[in-house]
Amino acid sequence: MKGRIPLNLSGATVHFGSRPESVSQPSAQPANRPSPALPAQMTEQVALASGIAETTPPARKIYAASFAVPEGFSHGTQPAPITMISKLDRWGLLPDAAQPMKQYDVRGELYTALVGPGGPNDIRLIHHPQM
Repeated sequence: MKGRIPLNLSGATVHFGSRPESVSQPSAQPANRPSPALPAQMTEQVALASGIAETTPPARKIYAASFAVPEGFSHGTQPAPITMISKLDRWGLLPDAAQPMKQYDVRGELYTALVGPGGPNDIRLIHHPQM
């Protein structure tokens, strides 16, 4: 083990699944109760932030998909080219029953992909042009 630094510098025996006595147990600190020492101003800021979080939709993943589009691809709402469907399918990036809508970045433009009425090989690209 020449040149390696041990992770346990104290040299004390640590058993799998155990924790040192100096570490507080999670149940010892209630998670839902704010600390009484928290200033009123911070409490207001937290309340404002949580109110904003409740009204903001969850962030969606945007997948880079420029690699999948053919050379002659032009931006716009359209059925996905078959070569794009094939490449995205190979990487598991097509919309499906578990995730019926996916978002892609195609050459700097945002698209939403949906499965069309024709089934899994009928992928519709909805273009969201930048303004």
